[in-house]
Amino acid sequence: MQTQLKLFDVIIVGAGPAGTAAAYRALENKLSVLLLDRTDIPADKPCAGGLTLKTLALMPYSVASVIEHVTTGLDIGIENGQATRLERFDRGADICAFAVRAKFDALNFKKTIEKGAQFVKIRRLDQIKQSADHVELTCGEQTYRAKYLIGADGANSKVRRMTCPNNGFHRGFAVEGLVPYDALQSRPYAEFLLGVVQSGYGWVFPKGDHANVGIYTNRDDVPLSKEQLRHYSRTRLNTDVLDHIKGYPLGFGGEHFWQVEGRVVLVGDAGGYAEPLLGEGLHNAVLSGQCAAQAIVDIEEGATRRSLKAHYKNLSTPVRKDVKRCRDIAHQIIYPRLNGMGGKVLMHPVSRYVLLQGFAAGITTHKITNRFMLAGLMRPQHVSSLQEFHTPL
Repeated sequence: MQTQLKLFDVIIVGAGPAGTAAAYRALENKLSVLLLDRTDIPADKPCAGGLTLKTLALMPYSVASVIEHVTTGLDIGIENGQATRLERFDRGADICAFAVRAKFDALNFKKTIEKGAQFVKIRRLDQIKQSADHVELTCGEQTYRAKYLIGADGANSKVRRMTCPNNGFHRGFAVEGLVPYDALQSRPYAEFLLGVVQSGYGWVFPKGDHANVGIYTNRDDVPLSKEQLRHYSRTRLNTDVLDHIKGYPLGFGGEHFWQVEGRVVLVGDAGGYAEPLLGEGLHNAVLSGQCAAQAIVDIEEGATRRSLKAHYKNLSTPVRKDVKRCRDIAHQIIYPRLNGMGGKVLMHPVSRYVLLQGFAAGITTHKITNRFMLAGLMRPQHVSSLQEFHTPL
């Protein structure tokens, strides 16, 4: 006699920031959640680990315990092959925190399990079948069933490939490594240097005992290599002593909203919600995860008559607007004209002022550009995570 499968309210594939954000929101609203992932949590996930104020403001709990450094400014520059122009953008107020991604993921996972999520490590995902009232996943010899499925399994999402393979998804890439402070004369300042690679930049992010150094491109046809990363590190930090060098893809194209019909939605990089200007993915991962869970909650509570796809599209509009604005700026203004108009726009004192005002206010690029003439009215956002980080024990 076959045992009846337990029916969860939500199954979430992927226990990173997007998946745990969705799970936590669902659990807050008394839905049952099963998290599935192919790796133990925390995985050694490559990620620059920049936590913008807009990301921190979304978190339903403090993440102060995993923050290793906070900056009030950035060195932003342009590399044109002959000279490097670098200027300090400093607001005097916090604009970004830095954490090790594995520690950030571990905290989110811990909070989600404590909230009541169940977790199963799977070896593979073999099949997804939708019916009128549930979704069924086959993972090796195990089968799991839920009313809804959220795909949060990153830029190489198996859920996306199984449910909506023909879409506008495309990838960018990054390669990063860690430079221990023992190899440096002093702790570096946070840095973005555009033009180091085609349609991208190099970064330096200071952490607790090391600097995270990387290169990024928003194009999938631009090769990145370890030697390019070492060259950038030698140029900027006078050392090519790099540990844990890893590459990883980023998911773009979510502004087109090619989500599948039925009981499945995609969030984070799986849904193409990384933004192409700077490649930031964490804010939109968390927000899209929360939007997906809220859409399910509203449907279950009878608060909307929309389909899951339509309601999720409505709730996640701010994510897509920001991705589209970042895409337009990246592809039409900054990167194609980096040594001309694009560079002048980026480095202009007014642009510098507006950007820092917006970063400190914790708002998206879409909102920053819409409020360009009202930048003086933007006020620094005070988030609990940073307040706790700055409070002496």
